[in-house]
Amino acid sequence: MAAPPIFRMLVGGTLRGGRDHPVHADDGALLGYATAAGPGVVAEAVAAARTALPGWSATTADERGRMLHGVAERLDERRDRLASDIAAADGIAAGAAAELVDAAVDRWIWYAGWTDKLAGLLGAVHPATGPYVGWSAPRPVGVVGAVAPASLSALVETLAPALAAGCTAVVVVPHERPVAAAALADVLATAELPAG
Repeated sequence: MAAPPIFRMLVGGTLRGGRDHPVHADDGALLGYATAAGPGVVAEAVAAARTALPGWSATTADERGRMLHGVAERLDERRDRLASDIAAADGIAAGAAAELVDAAVDRWIWYAGWTDKLAGLLGAVHPATGPYVGWSAPRPVGVVGAVAPASLSALVETLAPALAAGCTAVVVVPHERPVAAAALADVLATAELPAG
């Protein structure tokens, strides 16, 4: 029998794992072990996100969209495994779990498509007195910190908009439900995103 998996976290482009907390399915079966992020690890994640911010925010909107679309493709490639893990963790039917994964992939693609539309939607031209004109354009504000519910759709709704806007993010989920977060961390670790 295989050893229970360790649900890893992504910090600064590196996956980390430890047997810090046992994770049980709704029926009580051991699913694996969650990795805990103490204050030092969170501070390291914030520092990595701050370091990555200038490069990520300077990436063109088209390139950000292409890279985020790649994340959706990787999620879709792992669809069956992810659906199986979510079904086991949440005690739902495999078909329902597959629909949840499909919805998360579609939503990630939706946010990837917004990268090149944000400036046109949120920017504006402002008339000024005299032969002048002023304009505004949205820009990334920095590192986004979030505590997200542990579902895959909630993680997508938390992380994808920040990345699409050119921000970096540190997202924390409850250690009792790390399956979706660990799967997304695995995807992001292999994606073409800058570390951090």
